[in-house]
Amino acid sequence: MRIYEGNENYIFVSYAHKDSGSVLPIIDQLSACGFRLWYDSGIEAGTEWPENIEDHLNRASVVLVFMTPAAVESRNCRNEINYALELQKEILVVYMEDTQLLKGMRLQLNSTQSLFRQNHRTQETFLRELMDARILQRCKDGFDNNKSEYKKNVGVKQSNTRIGNVCAIGTNDEYDIWPKGVYAQKFNRDEFSVVFFHITTIRPFGFAGNIPTHYQVYNSRNDLIYDHEGTLQIQPDYDKISTGWILKGKDGTFVPSGDYTFVCSLNNSPDFSYPFTVVSDEEVKSSSFFGKLKSLFR
Repeated sequence: MRIYEGNENYIFVSYAHKDSGSVLPIIDQLSACGFRLWYDSGIEAGTEWPENIEDHLNRASVVLVFMTPAAVESRNCRNEINYALELQKEILVVYMEDTQLLKGMRLQLNSTQSLFRQNHRTQETFLRELMDARILQRCKDGFDNNKSEYKKNVGVKQSNTRIGNVCAIGTNDEYDIWPKGVYAQKFNRDEFSVVFFHITTIRPFGFAGNIPTHYQVYNSRNDLIYDHEGTLQIQPDYDKISTGWILKGKDGTFVPSGDYTFVCSLNNSPDFSYPFTVVSDEEVKSSSFFGKLKSLFR
């Protein structure tokens, strides 16, 4: 594993030492895939711990917290989270297991992005979602901070509607899967006729009424192939909304296979985008994608 020491964007990793067995392999995979990370094993003997932690938290672009009961009990983890919040750092909390937060922590972490290991049936899908988290991308080798995707202001927080994450699932009459947190980024168009994009806001909207909505889908050539504007009626306690895109028409024809990007804006907020891929049965059978994926995460 590489401990990053440099001037580019990097991820500060906070975890309990008791969880090293489950957390360090994940850090290793992130590092192998080009993410720049710093974590406490990088502290040299004789170095003052609080000063070194403070320095690396100050310079970090993102704080990645692996949350477990052991992390809740760890004073070091709590101090790192408190200081990161004080610095107004972007934080991604990965819940490795069901964890009861302390009252103060629940309040503090209410507005942070989160990811749940227990929502994934396999380690592979969990790692894929973690590596695809937008909050981490600028800390990856090869990422261009100045590149504008589809000329959109992606992932900006707003005062009225703050987007926490966009998840998607291809489904045919399987709406109950969404609450269980089964997500995907690659869809077999021969298996599913519709892709549903589920948007989780960081907190409930807090008001009732209609808000303007705008959903778009672009192909890999940046051609706009789906465009829908309308209004959405919400209730004060809503924190999840969704929209669907049809992969298979009534005449039985499919959209072309390839890479696509879903773009949404809510309540006239800045746009948020989510990339995904559509494949066919034939491509699934002939592609070595899944074999490569398994070898990557062994």
